[in-house]
Amino acid sequence: MKSYDTRSCGYKLRFNGPESVEEYDQKAKKPGQCLEDAINNTIYRGTLPEWQDEFARVLAKETGVAREVDAEATAKLKARAKGEVKDIPERFKAYNARVKATWANGDEAKEKQLGDWAQSAADKIEVDPSPSDRVSAAQKGDLAKASDILDHETDYIEAKVSKMLAKVPEYELARDEEGKPELTSLARLIARWIEAELTS
Repeated sequence: MKSYDTRSCGYKLRFNGPESVEEYDQKAKKPGQCLEDAINNTIYRGTLPEWQDEFARVLAKETGVAREVDAEATAKLKARAKGEVKDIPERFKAYNARVKATWANGDEAKEKQLGDWAQSAADKIEVDPSPSDRVSAAQKGDLAKASDILDHETDYIEAKVSKMLAKVPEYELARDEEGKPELTSLARLIARWIEAELTS
């Protein structure tokens, strides 16, 4: 067995698990399961959020239905934070459902067009686990910085986020149901902010 470090809810945790790909597959009782799980994890954590951002841009451009502000999440965040807070974009799931209901409105041809656009957006993105591509904006150092920020109180978090978003206002920061920035998304923002600082 091997120990693996992780974090959850502000706690540092360590779990024991398989030492090798072969041991993982053996425990899973399926050859290739380790690779399949790794690919699915990369898709879930990196590829899908990237696809959602790309597809949201396509939807807005092609359908004319703009992505709105998540008023409830924004209000909750503003109530907790003392400083200025940037509006939180409408969640992709809600935006996509609204496009389907208003633009497609049950029209099968339009539903098919949405599916084609969705796949077209996906075709531009490769499932790539390499640090330089998968998390170019969320390298280990950026993830550590993001984790450190998220361990603080809301006011501190939002002050840091506001400062960075002022420099890269086009960046759409992903947040959880409570309005707290998601770790990987915040790490990407940190990298974008550093890049903007260095080039300004």
